[in-house]
Amino acid sequence: MWLLPAHPDLQFLDTGGAGNPEKEVRFVADVYDSFGSPEPRPYAAFDWIILDTPPAISAYTRYALAAADYVLAPARARPSSRAGLLNTLNTFTAMGALMNRQPVLLGCVLTQWTDDLQSRDSVKTITELCQQFNSRIFEQEIPMDATIERTTMRPTSRAFAAYAALGEEMMSYVSSS
Repeated sequence: MWLLPAHPDLQFLDTGGAGNPEKEVRFVADVYDSFGSPEPRPYAAFDWIILDTPPAISAYTRYALAAADYVLAPARARPSSRAGLLNTLNTFTAMGALMNRQPVLLGCVLTQWTDDLQSRDSVKTITELCQQFNSRIFEQEIPMDATIERTTMRPTSRAFAAYAALGEEMMSYVSSS
């Protein structure tokens, strides 16, 4: 496993919500030239490239969605998260159209989960939204857990166990698609 961390100053270079198709297409070409190809080939450099982006729709989010084969959309189970998730899913569709290939939307994962009335009510709305995009909500929620904010998460934390379970659930969807 290789990890290429982003530089903190990238936040100052982000162009925000405005699309820039030329840069987005160029980013995808650079990813394929550097790490592999959208076509299966026996000697691709990596099996997986995971691009983690900021929660808002930024240039980095659009670049990642344009290059993606699979997408996992996080959402917090709160009424205010519906608009952000809808934005993400619409951008997912737009980037697929730009690249002339639609990645697989594996589903939406509930993050910062707290088992309360507001969360349970919000799940209904988020589920309906995911269904509009022919997708699902993952069974595994990521709980609210202070250890997520640490640089290294303890293997004994609830969040660590939840992410491990999410990884297994995600791989079962990838294997079947």
